[in-house]
Amino acid sequence: MRWLALNVVLLTTIVLASASTLAAEVFDFKGLRLGAPLSEVQRGEQYECHKADARLLTDITCTLRPGSYITIAGVPVSYFTLDFLKGRLVFIYVNFSPDQFDDVLTAMVEKYKALNRRFTSQLQNRYGAKFTNVQFQWENAASTMTLERFASSLDSSKLHLALKSAEPELARRAAARAKIKRDDL
Repeated sequence: MRWLALNVVLLTTIVLASASTLAAEVFDFKGLRLGAPLSEVQRGEQYECHKADARLLTDITCTLRPGSYITIAGVPVSYFTLDFLKGRLVFIYVNFSPDQFDDVLTAMVEKYKALNRRFTSQLQNRYGAKFTNVQFQWENAASTMTLERFASSLDSSKLHLALKSAEPELARRAAARAKIKRDDL
């Protein structure tokens, strides 16, 4: 009788764990799922991977090989990067022209439905012209996805996908890096 009760508890635990995994679906881009192993990306011929830049908190960065081409909602991508931490895909960065931002936003709303947050801010260029930046965010238990009209400049829009489970390790690495910098004074 005890074995039956133990088996029922064990089976229930497995079912609940599976259900929580399904509930924690992660976002993906072109079939590249956050949390995927590096080996999945390395199988594709269109990516080249290398040790991440020392300024980054991740371990491996993969980019498109020269001559490879990718789009988002039919819009050409100007920059595409996959970042890995401990062999798992934790960030996806996709940059494209802000002229096509509305097309990309429309496609994303159609695919992912309601968004969780919308932010606006004012930007000003060196000539004094003001622009309204808008940022849309989708979020689930496992990941976040942010679409921004003006990313690092007025010439680039960005889609950024992030895996939430990587946050503790990234925070630990950032704190260690800050300590090294403080100790270097």
